[in-house]
Amino acid sequence: MGIRKWNSVPGPQAVQHQAEITRFTEITDQCGVRFRAMTFQSLIHTLAVNNRNAHRAYIDYLMERYY
Repeated sequence: MGIRKWNSVPGPQAVQHQAEITRFTEITDQCGVRFRAMTFQSLIHTLAVNNRNAHRAYIDYLMERYY
């Protein structure tokens, strides 16, 4: 499975980008290709929720830098 990560920002380009990702995901699903897109914000949040105890310093760095 491929995972495409991107930064979510406000504005019309972000809305268009999200629509393109959604359409691409639908097309790959129809072809039997597993594809998943997630924002870097979601990735960092998931890392923080699931790994903060094991990697506290790095997770804190990511949270401080990107949030």
